Formats: sequence, C-alpha cells, structure tokens
Amino acid sequence: MEKPQRRNGWVDLWRFLAALCILCVHLPAGLRGAVSLPGASLLMPAGYLYVEFFFLVSGYLAAAHAERWPQQEPCEMRIGGYMAQKYRYFLCVAGPCVVLEYISNNAWAHVGFWDNVRILLGMPAEFLLLKASGINPYTLAGPLWYLSALLLALPVVLYLAVRCHDIFRAYLVWALPPVCYGWLLMTYGNFDCMAAGSCLVRAFAGLCLGAGLRYIVVHLAQYSFTGPGRALMTLWEAAAMLGTLVLAGTDLVPSPTRDLAFLLLTATALVSAFLGQSGTARLQGRAFTLLGKISFPLYCCHSLVIEQVDQLAKRITIPVSGQFGLILAGSLLAAVLLLWMAETLFPWLGQRLKSALIRKDNACVR
Repeated sequence: MEKPQRRNGWVDLWRFLAALCILCVHLPAGLRGAVSLPGASLLMPAGYLYVEFFFLVSGYLAAAHAERWPQQEPCEMRIGGYMAQKYRYFLCVAGPCVVLEYISNNAWAHVGFWDNVRILLGMPAEFLLLKASGINPYTLAGPLWYLSALLLALPVVLYLAVRCHDIFRAYLVWALPPVCYGWLLMTYGNFDCMAAGSCLVRAFAGLCLGAGLRYIVVHLAQYSFTGPGRALMTLWEAAAMLGTLVLAGTDLVPSPTRDLAFLLLTATALVSAFLGQSGTARLQGRAFTLLGKISFPLYCCHSLVIEQVDQLAKRITIPVSGQFGLILAGSLLAAVLLLWMAETLFPWLGQRLKSALIRKDNACVR
C-alpha cells in the first residue's frame, strides 16, 4: 500500500535530474565559444518539457495534502494557509536570486543612473513572483515564470478540488488538461510558452493532471501487486524516465508528438512511482532527500550563475569545458547555500526579529 507521508527517493532523484536538464537548456547561450563544438546548440533541445514534470508532481502533492484537511473547516482558509507557506518558501529561495540578478546585470552593463532606475523598477514584480500576471513584461530572471504561474494557478486547482470535489474528480480533472494542452499545441506548436496568460494555462493543465494522478494512485492503492507485477512496474518506471531523456535530449520526434509522448511517459511513470509498490520504492535515504530538496534552488539560481560565468568569459579566456565546470559547480554550491538559507537562516532571523518586535503578554485588547 502507498505511504504518502514518506518521501519518494525515486521522484527526488528525478527532480534533481529534471533541474539539471533545464539547466542544460540554458547552457548553449551562456557558453562562450560553444558554437565551435558539434551539437552544442542542440544540448537538451526540449528540456523545457521537464517543467511539466514539476507541475505534475506539484499537483499530485497538493491534492494529497488537501485530502488531509478537515471537512468541517472552510477550505478557503486552508488554501490560503497552504499557499502562504509555499509563497514564503519560494521567496526565501527565489528572492535572493532575483535581487542578485538585477544587481549583477546593472554592475556588468555599466549603465547610467536613470537606466539603472528603469531596470530596477522591474524588480518588485519579479521579486514578488508576479511575472505570470503580466504586470511587467520586462524580465531578467526568466526561469522564475514557473513559480509565478504555479502560485497563481494552484489556488484555483485546490479550490476546485475541495469545493467542487465530486465534479472535479469525476470530470474536470480529466477534461481540462486535454483542452488546455490542446490549445497550447494549436497556438504554439509545443508546450514551450512563457508568456503571461499562456503560462497560466500550461500551469493549470499540469496541476490538474497531477491531481488526477493522485486520484488514480488512491484507487490503485487498494490492490496489492504480485512480484511479476512489481517487476513490470519497475521496468516501466525506468524505461519511461529514460524515454523522457531521449525525447528531451534529441530531435528524433517532432513536436507536438514529442511533447505529448513526454507527458504520457511522465504521467504513467509517476503513477507507478507514487504507488510505492515497485522496486524504486526501496530508494530511500538522506542522499535522495537532499537531491530532491536541492532541485528547487538549483532551478532558481542556475540562470544567475550562467550569467556570471558568461560575463567572466568575456573578460578572460576560459575554455568551454572550464565554463561548463564553473556553471555546474557554481549552481550546485549556490543551490546548497540557498537551501540552507531557506530552511535554517531565514527562519532563525524571522524568529529573532519577531521576538525583538513583538512582546507576548496576557493583556486583553480593549
């Protein structure tokens, strides 16, 4: 039977690999001299699809979390608290990246005072993760559109899942993703859209589908699979995830077929993994948990590190392999630092600030 309380080491591993694949999407533009290397411009050409992986996992976990909410309490308060907790954590990780992105951009560009002001005026919208709302079209921290779209779309999905539970579970969760993904394919030809509005459709589709995967897992959890059945599930998880690497890392299959195939492989592999009865369920431990936790700050900070290495390579000669090593090592170190700041430093500072500014007493408010 599934154990939703326990972290899934296999999913954590693929979270980390997915973040690395998205990093590889942005590498060719940031490597000086990479055009001389054969195939450098095709490094992970469809790696953007791994954002769908993150949307599916987020939708699944959010639906699983909502199932534990007491039915007698107002769902709006539960959703608000859940989103506030997510928003605080996102700000702790992504906020420093946005600030450093703007500071470094102005420092490297050597622009004038008023140009600095004009650029910095775009920072609040990105710092507050409101990019997907279309408030400000100017952007420096491009990959953070995913966080903004997630924060805007997830409350709607949770509200439908809790308030309209029966119709959402029986119909909407299966009808809305095909409609949304179909519109994206007809409009753009693939899922790679980051424009305000369109990215919200993409987020809504992925989160709804992730919630649907949760309902499938809950249904299948009543069955206990045999040894051969578990072996087949293990083989399928490995084959499906390797298939996503092939689809994202090559141009063997044209879009939209590639994007739809990636989505199907990812969804079915996640159902098997979250069910917890295959051989991958044995992958547990702190190493896998750490990789899973690092994936989010790695996603947030890699564009900042790529920019710094690119600017450095403009001024001194660094071979392509050296640039790649600096980007990879710098991104991993920055991700570990951001994780420590979000989980240890900022909570400690928040408690110290709270104790310094707020005094608890038993006085009644009149």
